[in-house]
Amino acid sequence: MEREKQLMDKKRLAEQKIMEEQVYAQLWALDLQAKEDRERREAEEKKKRIGDTMAVLDWQKDTRTQNNTQEKQLTDLER
Repeated sequence: MEREKQLMDKKRLAEQKIMEEQVYAQLWALDLQAKEDRERREAEEKKKRIGDTMAVLDWQKDTRTQNNTQEKQLTDLER
């Protein structure tokens, strides 16, 4: 009788340990998914910021080119 109780306790402890490991595995999987989602979102935001920066740089270049062209035309007219 005592031996049966010990075996049942041992079995219950083993099952409890397995359940805990499954919970930890699920938590790990959720953490991994959250990390992947965050990295994907950060990559998209970085890509957008780069695009915005390139648009500003292109606008600055175009504006500078237009100003230089206008100044050259004014200089040519003054001659």
